[in-house]
Amino acid sequence: MQPRRLGSRSAQAIIVVALITVLVAVLVGESTLPDNPAMRGFMLLTVLFATWLLPTRLSASFAVLATFSPLLSHSFNGVDPLTERFQCIAIGITAVRSEAAVRGVLAREAQQLQLNERLRQ
Repeated sequence: MQPRRLGSRSAQAIIVVALITVLVAVLVGESTLPDNPAMRGFMLLTVLFATWLLPTRLSASFAVLATFSPLLSHSFNGVDPLTERFQCIAIGITAVRSEAAVRGVLAREAQQLQLNERLRQ
């Protein structure tokens, strides 16, 4: 599957709803199950899925939501301050690196198409 090739708005809407559900579930899980490292990994997955599947504007909004969600979770006593800072940094770095990777894949694909066009002529 190529990045950002969903085609229909309904597919994008389904993915957005699913990712929002995961973000809410992680926030609830971190508030009710403190010190649960398994829940925290799902924030990174939402960023990765959003970056790969959604347009840049939507994926950026998910990256911002996921980056600042540990701050919200900390306000509900779900995450200690050190973990909160680490999560914010890790999610932010993941968002930037995954966006760079997707752009690299798309740029490589564009170069390949240009090369194919030149070879056909």
